[in-house]
Amino acid sequence: MSSFSKIFSAEVIKVKNTFAIFLLVLLALAIPLFVSMEYLKNADKVIIHNSNPWSKGWKRTIIGIAIFAGPCVIIMLNALLMNIEHKTNSWKNLFTLPVSPGIIYLSKLCVSLLILTLFFLFSIFFFFICAAIIGVIIPNSGFFQYSPDIIAMFSIAFRTFISLATVFAIHFWLSFRLKNMFIGMAVGLMLMFFAMMTYPQMETVLFFPYNYGELTVFKYYSYHHIFAIHEILSLALFAMISCGSYWDFTRNFKG
Repeated sequence: MSSFSKIFSAEVIKVKNTFAIFLLVLLALAIPLFVSMEYLKNADKVIIHNSNPWSKGWKRTIIGIAIFAGPCVIIMLNALLMNIEHKTNSWKNLFTLPVSPGIIYLSKLCVSLLILTLFFLFSIFFFFICAAIIGVIIPNSGFFQYSPDIIAMFSIAFRTFISLATVFAIHFWLSFRLKNMFIGMAVGLMLMFFAMMTYPQMETVLFFPYNYGELTVFKYYSYHHIFAIHEILSLALFAMISCGSYWDFTRNFKG
């Protein structure tokens, strides 16, 4: 465990010295800011008296996260993080350390998952900041008259996180297998936009994981059970793909 903590700490330090943190904050701010600007622009049309604006504002925000910002974070940040080793040709140095390849793999996986978690937390934080600013600018917007449903917000955020788990596992694997990070990013972005185009048929492409985020926020937003079927499938596929990439990293990958 001490070996894992040392490698994990080293990976965190690497990330702190890259463009990844700036990109993380930028993408976390993008959707709440866009929703807020749209709200301010169309305030006369969207303000409904005796209606809680928090739920509508958060739904629009989480939709943007699920179909755009979330996949972008996964695709771009995984590629950027692994490119640290690819660019400096330091894989062989890593493998000479007195730790198993499995610990190196798990530390990198945990750092990437931590970044994705921080993205969701920052998105929620920026949503609250933007909502408060709107409440100050437009007093009758209702943001200070009503309270947000915190449990519901975190619930749909967590389910959206789960729905993106398979996409995360795919791009984590690709990120260490493809030395040119732009290839992995291009593949991911093309599949992301394909998912947007196939939105009307999203329920019929159950084994296309790039649609899972859309399913959660459009079809199963108010789902009253713990997870929808595609979210359970996303967890299962995440486990399977992660096991495959772990085996590949520890047995075949040489940098």
